[in-house]
Amino acid sequence: MASEIKANKISPATGTAFTLGDSGDTFTIPSGTTLDIASGATIDATGATATGFGVSNTGTIVRRNTDQSLAKNVITKVQFDTAVLNPNSWFDVSTNHRFQPDESGNYLFIAELGHNYATSSNYVTIYFYKNGAEVYAADWMEENGYDTHITASAIIDMNGSSDYVEVYTQNGGNGTLSLQATSHSGSTATQNRLSIARLS
Repeated sequence: MASEIKANKISPATGTAFTLGDSGDTFTIPSGTTLDIASGATIDATGATATGFGVSNTGTIVRRNTDQSLAKNVITKVQFDTAVLNPNSWFDVSTNHRFQPDESGNYLFIAELGHNYATSSNYVTIYFYKNGAEVYAADWMEENGYDTHITASAIIDMNGSSDYVEVYTQNGGNGTLSLQATSHSGSTATQNRLSIARLS
């Protein structure tokens, strides 16, 4: 039997708790409705399962599965092509190699890159680009004959719709330059990796 009750306030009887429905019931809050919970109120969800409250899986980890060739002194996008953790499919590992979340907020980016050794001392750089423009860059000095593993981090505000972030790198050395997927002592292609987490 369908019916509708309209009232300004519903309160429990003195000394009792108010129970809404019975076990197994479903209550629907229509689209466009606002559920306003006052400051200082407590929501006790002990033992309950909560779904659909924003995005709960906001961690992303991607890596480069094979070596990537670099040209001397050319700023080159790092083509992270393998998803380690990408629950929301926010990182495109196949085409644009960029991170574009559907949830707005401040995101922490940690990029780790392994440059092969060059034949002369030179600077290597990690760049973070937002919407095609540089927002952060960090340099390291690569010594002649030594591989260089570099790490950089940045906190970048994302609007949750059109904003996207990409990682670029540059090597000024001579010889055949590349990002090496596997370290000398490792057996897995994890040396070029990007980790992302939403902070707020």
